Amino acid sequence: MRELSKQTSNLLFILLTGVMVVIAFVSYNKIGQFKKSVDWVIHTHVVKNNIVELRSNIKDAETGQRDYLLSNDSAFLQPVSGLEQRSNILFVTLDSLISDNAKQQENLKKLKTLFAERYLFLNKKLKLFKNNQSTNFPADSLLLKGENKMDEVRKQIALMLQTEDTFLEQRTQVKNRSATITPVFLLLLSLFSIVALTLFFYRLQKETSFRVSTEKLVEVEIDARKKIEASEAKFRNLILQAPVLIAIYQGPSFIIETVNKSAIEAWGKSNEEVINKPLFEVSPELEEGLKTILNDIYITGEPFINNETAVQLKRLGKPDTAYFNLLYQPLRDLDNKIYAIMLVGTEVTEAVNARKLIEASELFNRTVLESSPDCLKVLDREGRIQFMNFNGLCQMEMDDFSTFKDKNWWTVWGSQNEALVKASIEKALTGEIAHFTALCPTAKGTPKWWEVVVSPVGKPGETVQQIISVSRDITEKKKSEEAIEKMALHLKLATDSANVGTWSLNIQTQKLEWSVLHKKMWGYDEYRTDLTYEDWHKLILPADKEKAFEKIEEAEVNHTLYEAQYYINRANDGAVRYIHSFGKYYYNDKGEAETLTGISIDITEQKDADEKIRQSEERFRTFANSIQNLAWIANGDGWIYWYNQQWYDYTGTTFEEMEGLGSEKVHHPDHIKKVIAFVKEAWKKDEAFELTFPLRRHDGAYRWFLTRAYPVKDGNGNIERWIGTNTDVTEQKSFSEELENKVNERTAELQTANITLENTNAQLKSFSYVASHDLKEPLRKIQAFSRRIIETEKFSDKTQDYFNRIISAGERMQNLIDSLLDFSIVNSTELIFKPCDLNIFVEDAKNDMHISISEKEAIIEYENLPVIMGVCIQISQLFTNLIDNAIKYSRPEIIPHIKITVERIDGKKIDHPAAIRQLEYYAIKFADNGIGFEQAYANKIFEVFQRLHLKNEYSGTGIGLAIVKKIVINHNGFIIAEGTTNVGSTFTVYIPIA
Repeated sequence: MRELSKQTSNLLFILLTGVMVVIAFVSYNKIGQFKKSVDWVIHTHVVKNNIVELRSNIKDAETGQRDYLLSNDSAFLQPVSGLEQRSNILFVTLDSLISDNAKQQENLKKLKTLFAERYLFLNKKLKLFKNNQSTNFPADSLLLKGENKMDEVRKQIALMLQTEDTFLEQRTQVKNRSATITPVFLLLLSLFSIVALTLFFYRLQKETSFRVSTEKLVEVEIDARKKIEASEAKFRNLILQAPVLIAIYQGPSFIIETVNKSAIEAWGKSNEEVINKPLFEVSPELEEGLKTILNDIYITGEPFINNETAVQLKRLGKPDTAYFNLLYQPLRDLDNKIYAIMLVGTEVTEAVNARKLIEASELFNRTVLESSPDCLKVLDREGRIQFMNFNGLCQMEMDDFSTFKDKNWWTVWGSQNEALVKASIEKALTGEIAHFTALCPTAKGTPKWWEVVVSPVGKPGETVQQIISVSRDITEKKKSEEAIEKMALHLKLATDSANVGTWSLNIQTQKLEWSVLHKKMWGYDEYRTDLTYEDWHKLILPADKEKAFEKIEEAEVNHTLYEAQYYINRANDGAVRYIHSFGKYYYNDKGEAETLTGISIDITEQKDADEKIRQSEERFRTFANSIQNLAWIANGDGWIYWYNQQWYDYTGTTFEEMEGLGSEKVHHPDHIKKVIAFVKEAWKKDEAFELTFPLRRHDGAYRWFLTRAYPVKDGNGNIERWIGTNTDVTEQKSFSEELENKVNERTAELQTANITLENTNAQLKSFSYVASHDLKEPLRKIQAFSRRIIETEKFSDKTQDYFNRIISAGERMQNLIDSLLDFSIVNSTELIFKPCDLNIFVEDAKNDMHISISEKEAIIEYENLPVIMGVCIQISQLFTNLIDNAIKYSRPEIIPHIKITVERIDGKKIDHPAAIRQLEYYAIKFADNGIGFEQAYANKIFEVFQRLHLKNEYSGTGIGLAIVKKIVINHNGFIIAEGTTNVGSTFTVYIPIA
């Protein structure tokens, strides 16, 4: 073998080092280029996502506005509130993201302007609609302008997305090329570096270690080297497969040259993050304590052992403390020099934790036995006393425990408690814990009450060898309880006499303590003791729940008394009651709320009375505002405090001008004195009066009015207020011919208005058919193309979920359009009454709903239904809707059972305001065993778009029952709904017999 000179070896080493530096620089540059290309791709996706979110915001705003205009339901505006502000935030984000792209900056500027204009149109339409509720839609010009502006927005968004797609395609290509080339290039460079270093290392090793002159020695050296390499391979394989933690740190920098799977898992890092990297670069937290130890091993050559070392690891992504027995062993080469340190670690976490648990358990037991404040005794299987703690001896007034040791425990309690104590011991010997409270005197005869817990000692399933008894002195508590019971009795008598229920809520356990009167007030059994916060919370009606608990939370924060009023559904009969509650929080030393205590009063009757008064007032005001007369209300002294709208429209005044005696301003000067004199005298009397005088109109003209005033008296007969009307009688003072001419003119106007109304209805009918077709066609395309995309393309689960939601939303919208069309048909269909066989309608409905009936195995029971007179197509729709409703709202665990019956009934026997006593009715009943409903919502379910459940709970459009009600009204009948939650519902249709 040819030898190299020392100078040549040094030259080769310098050259190889330079090559490695160049390789490292090139590798770093390639990785940087790849990272930059990935960042550009991510950047493009972020820009696209923000543009798409802008498009979603403007579409959501437009959809919410459209739904609001169609339904006049402000709930549709809630999800879109704040969208304009979020769009502005997205514009700021996009502006920073595309700051380096002048073209996209110009596009974004234009898009921002279009968005502002579009939101302006949306807000104008909403404002116009809110200010004029009598119209169904805002002005057509605003709708057209808004739609045109929306088209411009879509085009601009499409342009920006197309530009970003071009960037994305280009940057993706660059990233893919870099992703393909960079790993291959780095792999080749790494292989070259490893090969070069290995060759140079072994070459240098051979040249420096074994410079011999004979060929035989060289051959021996080669053979020995191969054996060493084989040995090293076996050793490395042994390390990698070893069940213990093994790592080899090489050189003064402690490079991690070898590490097995156990060490990698304990480290919580990947193999690439560890191999060939300095130990203290991988785990800098170890440097302070471990670096000195490793340096000493290199110097002394002595191994270092550290047992039960606590190590902070990451396991399953979470920090964890583990314990290891660690051995740091120096490794020597053939020249007996230390070239590396091997770490061998055996995990002993379970053993350490077990030992600590045992130590803690023993310490705990000693602490409990020796320092428990209660009287603690240890008994053997026979019930003999073996041990009593010091505090127990003091409480039992025992001077010498030896006099009680080995005594049967029940002998201490006296004959009256012997059976109770023995039963507790027998229960503990079966492995259960026993409790009892009894009176037991001390060794010196002092009577004391004790609360006792008797517990077995041992593992479950094993024979109980010892029993621990913990007795707590509750003598003072017993005395306090007796005093509290007396106070509670006095309080109960006071609250019961005032019909006031008391309650207390434990904040930590949520346990609720109610007085008997309070339980009855809420419809619970008076003997129940398991009531919790939920039993209180669930009975409050949803409309009042949030407001009531906001007041409770404010009281907790502000440390104030809370007062709330809310409706409940009484638990036993579902009756709606109105409750007035007062409560106060009580806090511990840390300021934490411990209990909430208060009282409740049932004020339903008072609330009903107030509501009737309010409704009466509201009906009067509504009536007064709807009549043609001018109307007003004054107090008992004649001070006028309310006018109807007709007064303001006629006089052109405001309330501030008219309040009190302000109405004198619109009286004719020639009549004012006479009117004032008459009214002053009239106020003093308690009888109605009339007076005729002229009043000034808003344009200055005077018209004659007949004024009538009626007194309203309170329970004591005193005049509480005056109600007055002013009737325009100017025409009565004119000639009859003029009156007749005006009547004729009015008749002509009404005829013209009727013709116009008929034309409008015809146009609306045509519009409903055309609109439904034009709306359904794009919905069908949306569903069809979405399904085609899912079937032909591969997407992530999240993207597929988005498409499924699009399809589901399209189906719901299509169902809504069909239902609206059905509703409009019911309103516009010509009513031609013919004989209708109800049996045929049931069979038709079963055929139409064959799939849903089969899926739920529904049972539809009926027999010998009559033939009635009606509009057959509408009666068929009624049967279909009610049967479909019963199947749709069935309980998942119960087979739907629908029973249809018909009976003839006299109108006199029907308790309903719409029933005509002189008529006879068909009572058609549809009874089911579905989810039912709360009776309070019996009328709400017949309103259009009214649903008692979320759309993701039960399908439907909220129109089906509204159609049913409209059909019944078309047949001069009425419908009654009765329901019980989780029991079922019954819909009874009353149709007059022709």
